Amino acid sequence: MEIITRSFNFFLELVQRTFRRQRIPKDEDIERYIAELLERSLRDEGKFYLQPLRIRLWELVQESPGTRLTEIKEIGDASLITAGIFAPHMTRRILGARYYIDVGECAYRVLFFSFHAENEASHVYEQLSRDLRPFARALREISREYFFRASMDDIARVSERYMLRGAEEDRQWLLERGVTILPEFTDVKKRIIV
Repeated sequence: MEIITRSFNFFLELVQRTFRRQRIPKDEDIERYIAELLERSLRDEGKFYLQPLRIRLWELVQESPGTRLTEIKEIGDASLITAGIFAPHMTRRILGARYYIDVGECAYRVLFFSFHAENEASHVYEQLSRDLRPFARALREISREYFFRASMDDIARVSERYMLRGAEEDRQWLLERGVTILPEFTDVKKRIIV
């Protein structure tokens, strides 16, 4: 039990630090939810779905969402974990992170409307159903830092993406890994990374 408590506290601190860095508004309920999700993912083997999550979610909603809330929550959580932690590291992507974000938002929306202020979790589900992207980005940062260390291939991939898009998140990630971005080449067409 002590290890689980310590792992939860570790994940809670990690989530809070990441939220601050990414300027996600402080919300203790969301922070705790995502820390618990990370801790649960560490402990559990997880549930694998043999069919696409969107189809399974649709079937559950058609059956009777009220009786299947646990499975709908699992689909939302699996979508968030996949979009944030696993999708950015997949070499062959059939479905991108956007698919998992859409499915997760739908699942959390069903949960929000099912509980609608009857439960403490309804606030969390409402926030997650509105926009899952900031939370997936936070999980992506956590995964890069603690789960999937950067390889030279990762650095090359992010460098190429930065050269194409110029995203601040990619620039910051490269700088944290010691990649120098020459300031005189800030124009996308002339950007050079050393």
